[in-house]
Amino acid sequence: MRFLNPAGLWLLLLIPVLIIIYIIRARYEERSVASTFIWKLSTRFMKKKLPLRRFRQILLFLCQLLMIIALALLVSKPAIVSKGTGKEYVLIIDGSASMNIAGEDGETRFDRAIDQIIEMIPAADFGTTFSIILASDEAGFLVERSQSETEIRLALNYARCGYGDGSIADALTLAQSLCDQYAVTDVILYSDSKYETAENIEVIDLSAKEWNVSFSGITYEQKDKDYIFTATMYSTNENADIAVAMSVDGKIIGVQNVSCKKNGEITIEFTAKKLKDFKTVTVYTDAKDGLAEDNSFSICKKATEPVDVLVVSKSPFYLQSVLKVFSNCTVKIVASPEDAILSGYDLYIFDSCTPEELPTDGSVWLFAPEKLPTDMSLREEKGSKAQIKVSKKGSSALYSKLADKLTLNDAAISAYSKIRAGRSWESLLTCGEDSVLLTRKETNGMRTAVFAFDLHDSNLP
Repeated sequence: MRFLNPAGLWLLLLIPVLIIIYIIRARYEERSVASTFIWKLSTRFMKKKLPLRRFRQILLFLCQLLMIIALALLVSKPAIVSKGTGKEYVLIIDGSASMNIAGEDGETRFDRAIDQIIEMIPAADFGTTFSIILASDEAGFLVERSQSETEIRLALNYARCGYGDGSIADALTLAQSLCDQYAVTDVILYSDSKYETAENIEVIDLSAKEWNVSFSGITYEQKDKDYIFTATMYSTNENADIAVAMSVDGKIIGVQNVSCKKNGEITIEFTAKKLKDFKTVTVYTDAKDGLAEDNSFSICKKATEPVDVLVVSKSPFYLQSVLKVFSNCTVKIVASPEDAILSGYDLYIFDSCTPEELPTDGSVWLFAPEKLPTDMSLREEKGSKAQIKVSKKGSSALYSKLADKLTLNDAAISAYSKIRAGRSWESLLTCGEDSVLLTRKETNGMRTAVFAFDLHDSNLP
């Protein structure tokens, strides 16, 4: 036998308290009577009644004692644990973007998975252990081998679905590691994807009647004086007819009615006649589907001129990965400013270091700089654990260009410096009231951007 709430046994301390009360309490009352004769006559009667009174007092004491013991057992929740009744569950929640799709009641597939797990916990046998893995952009444990319903509920309440691919393979690797160490009885995957061959894994299909349409890309080519844009759309409903529009630099160039195919791709072609050049193209729809976030897609025109970039960092992995996306970028990596000639580049990125003099022939990015540019200084206090938001103070053309297409879903920083900046600096990103990304245009026409945090202290990578 074991107690689910051992703290309840502290109530047994009331037993010695009860005994002390019976010891110190008065056993008789002293009274004055008018005649000793009456008292003597009653002695014979009292002697006969005394044994019954003592039995009644002992019975009352035992009842009070049993009440204390029963109360202590009730609060401490005794339970008999039988071997083999508790199970070992490993639950995997798909955290990919499609799990954000909501039904008519507003409940998403991800919420449905959370609700099913919460309903499952109290119905499980005593001693059951739960490990819950969230397969979002990265796979990780929400809870590892826990029997506490409170702990599991808190972890699930703070779980959030991502907007990328779910790392199911990594989640299965974590589940396998638990299977190798412990006697796991059930592995359950909550997902909206179809898995025809899932050996030793129970798959809970969360896809219901919700439908979604999304855009996955835009390509373009120039023919004579026209640009032809081709958008790729994916739909999960074959019965939906939707309107799709495309805009070039904010101007609508066409609207088409499209009949969706179930689980199939559709290509939609738009022609912009006599278009000399463009900066951005956006395709969008107002379809009332399950996920509004993917109802539009934008691209910028690819730069044709080569861009030379110098990255000064001791850990340039994230920056280097981003710059590889751009085919026109040539990137050079050095560990410190002393290791490179600071001229001849279009963009200079200094990560947690600052040269004695900033380059003047290109744009400059400073991440967590040791030394700040002019008209800027550090405050003594530091900031910590805050969400990144687009600044509400911006009004320039640069601010509009960056903030118009910028989405920061759950972007956050664990630590940052608080900066005082003069009027020449414009705030682009903030944490609360503190600016964490500031920029200004230099006299040479280039821009300097100051990031008040180390990239590794954020989830931006």
